[in-house]
Amino acid sequence: MAQTLSGLSTALQGIAELRNACGFASHGADGPRPVMEGAQALLAAQAADAIVGFLHRVHRQEQTVSSDVRLEYADNEEFNDYVDEAHETIFIFDLDYRPSDVLFNVDREVYRSALKEYEAESEVEPDEDNGTSDEGATP
Repeated sequence: MAQTLSGLSTALQGIAELRNACGFASHGADGPRPVMEGAQALLAAQAADAIVGFLHRVHRQEQTVSSDVRLEYADNEEFNDYVDEAHETIFIFDLDYRPSDVLFNVDREVYRSALKEYEAESEVEPDEDNGTSDEGATP
């Protein structure tokens, strides 16, 4: 993988040098620039497209795979109860569904995000009540 990524880096450097030497948006002195043949221009364009596409997919994958551990509904019963208390039960025909279950199964990323917020707030609460009192304290 390291060798492949090094090759991609070299390819990007080469594309940048071609752009500077031959491109209409190149840097440097004004004047005539060599023109690439169609096959060379196609190679440069497709190489750039492949590299940018790869980097974009990796970036999107990093954004969506935000958990280190597989998210399981049953592992978050306290959060599920919190969601269920905050929202009404969902009725469809003669069936009723827990709001937390619906959220988990319909939009897992929103569930994950709300769970993270809930966990962050839960971590703050014990620090807010540290057992000390301001009664009798002088300002």
